[in-house]
Amino acid sequence: MSRASRLSRLDEVARKPVRRICGLMSGTSVDGVDAALCEVSGSYTDTRVKLLSFRTLRFAKEVRERIHAAFSGNVQHLCETNFVLGEVFAEAVIAVATEANVPLAELDLVASHGQTVYHMDRSQGGVPSTLQLGEASVIAERTGALVVSDFRTRDVAAGGAGAPLVPYVDFCLFSGEVDRELLARLLAHPYLELPPPKTTGREVFGVEFSRSLMDEYDAYKLIDLLATVARFTAESIVRAYRRFVMPQHKLTEAIVSGGGAHNATLMNALREMLREDGVRVRSFDEVEGVGFSGKAKEAVAFAVLANETIQGLPSNLPAATGARRAVVLGKISL
Repeated sequence: MSRASRLSRLDEVARKPVRRICGLMSGTSVDGVDAALCEVSGSYTDTRVKLLSFRTLRFAKEVRERIHAAFSGNVQHLCETNFVLGEVFAEAVIAVATEANVPLAELDLVASHGQTVYHMDRSQGGVPSTLQLGEASVIAERTGALVVSDFRTRDVAAGGAGAPLVPYVDFCLFSGEVDRELLARLLAHPYLELPPPKTTGREVFGVEFSRSLMDEYDAYKLIDLLATVARFTAESIVRAYRRFVMPQHKLTEAIVSGGGAHNATLMNALREMLREDGVRVRSFDEVEGVGFSGKAKEAVAFAVLANETIQGLPSNLPAATGARRAVVLGKISL
């Protein structure tokens, strides 16, 4: 393939509305490589991911031994291990694509974190630097795909620690935004206007109520719907306290029991709002004297990071890594 055709392929992939990306992750446990084949669309908080197939391929004993030796190995050993791991990572790509019945020719990108063999951050006193093995050119040669690799290095160059990188993906995929218009509509529900004593349950706020909300909502923004109904739950409780309890009684503490007490989002919202009224919020389990993985996540995360890279978008969170600025991560191997 000529230089011009390779560059046009890069541009073609960058313009696609949906990209098939295989994310690869090999961690500090040195037990194997996670491979997640995904369809990724959009970018930033509009990113959408569909996992097509996931596999963990265990390292052979000799590969594990080679990696451990690389932690303090000589230059020749590091050089050889870099290419050995490139072959291993390529095999992982081929295996997960085969399992998903996706021809390699239909694979747009491989996103390879690589195997970290040395990482020096500012706290260690030396030159901030990082080294991951797993030659991207080998992966590109064996799979025929574009490869994005070495995600940590640009963040380190920008003054960051090179990690953690996954928080950016958490933000893109899982940060729920409250729909204020829908929240106002929910808070106008007639049940909330009824004075106590009163009770309700699934008959009013059950399956039919939930299904009606989901049916009218954008299927790609259901995380926002989830954030909205969580906020609705918290605000309905606080409004009831303020309207029906506080005018008659001095309230200093609220103790939450039941399943809602295990919902961190709900509990944080209750604490945030009731703090304004000088009310302490605790779960029942916190009361003294009572006594009462996604394995694929990181591999998917690097697929999302590569998706940002191919669109020329920065994907580190300086607040998480300490970098001076947000930068585009990874190296692209054509």
